[in-house]
Amino acid sequence: MDWVGMVIGFAVLAMASIFVACHYRQEYRRAQWMRRLNQQDDCSPWN
Repeated sequence: MDWVGMVIGFAVLAMASIFVACHYRQEYRRAQWMRRLNQQDDCSPWN
């Protein structure tokens, strides 16, 4: 019965790692998008 707890624990850790990786990737893409948006805004003739 002890191995069932280990399997569940590993599954939860794997799901958490995937969630963290996806969240990090999403934030990285958002930061890149904001950087590009800011660069385009700097070239705007209305500044």
